[in-house]
Amino acid sequence: GTFARIEGGGILGFHRAGVDVGPGSQVSLQGVMVGPGDGVGLKVRTRGQATLDGCSLSSDAGSVEIEGDARAQLSHCRLMDSRFAGLLALEHSQAVLESCDIGAHACAGVHVLAGANVVLRQCRLTGNAGFGVSIMDRGLATMEGCLVQANGGTGLLIHHGATVQARNCTFSEGRSLGVDCSEGGQGVLDACEISGNAGAGVQVEAGGSLLLVRCTLKEGRDTGLLLLEDSQVTLEECVVHRNARGGILLAREAADPILRGGNRIEDGFLRVDGGGNLVRVAPL
Repeated sequence: GTFARIEGGGILGFHRAGVDVGPGSQVSLQGVMVGPGDGVGLKVRTRGQATLDGCSLSSDAGSVEIEGDARAQLSHCRLMDSRFAGLLALEHSQAVLESCDIGAHACAGVHVLAGANVVLRQCRLTGNAGFGVSIMDRGLATMEGCLVQANGGTGLLIHHGATVQARNCTFSEGRSLGVDCSEGGQGVLDACEISGNAGAGVQVEAGGSLLLVRCTLKEGRDTGLLLLEDSQVTLEECVVHRNARGGILLAREAADPILRGGNRIEDGFLRVDGGGNLVRVAPL
């Protein structure tokens, strides 16, 4: 492997690829601008490692792509403006992002696949045309103090057996769902705010399992919490209020959520009956 270090206000322009970290190599970038161009801004190949501080990456094919068994750590970076994703974490890769701005991507701000492990701390994922954060295929994501706002797709998608832990995060003002837990996904949201989304604040689909602790689901233009058939949801000390369509909406065969520890469900419970009508019900 090789090691390279670049510092101090440099600009790396490129045509097909920006910074390409080869297998087993290490690269450290500080205060560097990469792009614009039509390739990937930073590609970290198998067993490679990259550390970026105060860098800006803008490219057509995505800002950062991490291959299997590779690692990347980004602090105070800007990942902006591509036709794909700000960060693409491929199978069994690892990434830690702290205080990064990720926006204006067509697919997702962060897209995690196939057993990859991504940690986001104090990051801002705003204005992406697609998802804010999408976790797929048994991927794992940990989020702390992140702002996921004004994205075109779902703010946080937990899909295909993925697992997410989010604490002190905000999922707001999206043009779709705030959080969607689907198809075997599971997650824990602790002290999170889900507000002002066009779709349901939180949707849990068949096979999904979600624990909400001290969360606030408010001011959505649809339902605060939507539970579909064969989903499992537990709420502890949560507040659900001022959602336009109601607090908690249960599909016809959906089970009631488990309620613990003094929740405030001010918008009430609704259920879809056999005729497809919304009926206000008391929780079991």
